[in-house]
Amino acid sequence: MKRPIFILSILILILGTGPAASALTITDTVDWNNSGIVGRTANVLLGWPGLYIFSYTHDVIFSPPTQTIDSATLTLSHLGNFFNQTEVWLIFAVGGPTFLGFLSNSAGRWVDQSFVLPPSLYDKISGASWSISFALLEPTNGLDLLGIDKSVLSVEYTPVSRTNNHIAFRLWIDRTRRLWKKEVL
Repeated sequence: MKRPIFILSILILILGTGPAASALTITDTVDWNNSGIVGRTANVLLGWPGLYIFSYTHDVIFSPPTQTIDSATLTLSHLGNFFNQTEVWLIFAVGGPTFLGFLSNSAGRWVDQSFVLPPSLYDKISGASWSISFALLEPTNGLDLLGIDKSVLSVEYTPVSRTNNHIAFRLWIDRTRRLWKKEVL
């Protein structure tokens, strides 16, 4: 009688008892409130002269911790990019660097532009936190102003599911303890 219960307990412990954890979404926002510009408080970047680089970091805290990151999107609110031969702003994920794209035309209006992050940036990430840096780059000559209001990193992830295995493990320990007490006494 003891052997089948023991084997069943081990199988429950290994396989778990419930469905897999469902995906969660978390966002991290970097909000610049440096100066007023066209109805928003924003940071004004001055791309002059020549190569100009501005970098910033998103720090994501996963609760519960992540087992895997399924997807990630960066949305940047910007104003003032003419996107022509004399003004081109590019965005990179630092650490590769990984080119994410060109900023679209935002001359005279705020634009919320999204960039899908490639899996190579997050396929090995797991645990309780993730820190990723981005860089805006303006390589042309001349005076090029860009207003940035906020950057939102949206991450869809699958959390670590410990509940089912933890319950099975506790049941196995309790049952083993009771069996052991019967044999000893």
